Amino acid sequence: MEELKKKLNECVALYGLRDERTLEISQKLDKLIVQKMKEGNHDTSRS
Repeated sequence: MEELKKKLNECVALYGLRDERTLEISQKLDKLIVQKMKEGNHDTSRS
């Protein structure tokens, strides 16, 4: 999860918030967070 967060921050810096690459990574991260929450792991600071 941490690696995906880093990639998202890099994409935002390079391409902006509305770029397709940024949105794609953001959606992947969202899905991962939801998956972790469903598993009962509410601490999203750890990957």
